[in-house]
Amino acid sequence: MKKLNILLLILPGLYYAQLSTPQGQIQATVNPETGNIGIGTTRPEAKLNVTGMHGDTTILLKSSGNGSDVPAYLNLWASEPTLTYNGVGIGNNVRFFNPQTNTPGLSRFVENFGGSYIRLLDNSINFNLINSSGQAKTAVNIVDNGNMAIGTHIPSTKLEVYNEASMGHLTLSGNDNGASDYSRIDLDYKIKSTGHVVGRVSSFYLDSGNGGSGGLRFFTRDAGQLKEKMWIAANGNVSISNKLEAKEIKVTNSPTADFVFEDTYQLPKLENVEKHIKEKKHLPEIASAAEMRKEGVNIGELQIKLLQKIEELTLYSIEQNKMIEQMKNEIKMLKTKL
Repeated sequence: MKKLNILLLILPGLYYAQLSTPQGQIQATVNPETGNIGIGTTRPEAKLNVTGMHGDTTILLKSSGNGSDVPAYLNLWASEPTLTYNGVGIGNNVRFFNPQTNTPGLSRFVENFGGSYIRLLDNSINFNLINSSGQAKTAVNIVDNGNMAIGTHIPSTKLEVYNEASMGHLTLSGNDNGASDYSRIDLDYKIKSTGHVVGRVSSFYLDSGNGGSGGLRFFTRDAGQLKEKMWIAANGNVSISNKLEAKEIKVTNSPTADFVFEDTYQLPKLENVEKHIKEKKHLPEIASAAEMRKEGVNIGELQIKLLQKIEELTLYSIEQNKMIEQMKNEIKMLKTKL
């Protein structure tokens, strides 16, 4: 009877107490009211808390196969009843078990839920997605040399992003935080040992509250400072801070100067042109050197103005040639009379 009473007293304590195994001994936790289970600790901080020191034996989770070619699966499941997410997080210093060789190291699959899975191999980690047709598509692949690929299996550089034809754009996006807020995304080339940014391409966006505008800015390092060298504005205008060299520049928005050859065109008198040059020290309708230095030069407009002056010179030459021919004829007539 006494043994029965003792058992009745112990059972409720075992019902509420959780178990832990510090140093291989099963002991009750000091906080059984949490409902947590501890292995290697008497103070479990989660539903299952496994604790070991660096020198302890490896913690092994193993699922045996059935002898067929199909690998055994060991599923770790963490679900949130109020969310649609099911998955699991695995920390560092984890060795995966190889069901084929019965040794740690290689893992066939670590399965995730909802149409995606992670494939862990000796030299790479593949994050795969299952499409609507049931086909696995590589989302991210990390190989043993540190290269990472997005959308392809074998990355040839530190970061390679691949997309199939007609499958949309490759996009880096930044969230604008509201009206009158200036936001940007920078692509930098840095020297790791010094932290210097050698070059930068910066996209910027300014939300004006009714549509916003943005553009691109290009920077290079000059005398130790990152300085803007080219700017593509929202309206398409391009600003370059230094020399521009090109095989060909084509200006398409400027009209011609053929109006000079119209019958109604009043060719300036050379006396007036001479007077303007003496007073202003530049041709009529052509900006002065001081104006060009201050305001810059519109190449298209300047080329048309120069063409206009060439056409006017051509008309002057034609008139002078007519006068010369007339004078030659008059001289010939005078010689005949003499």
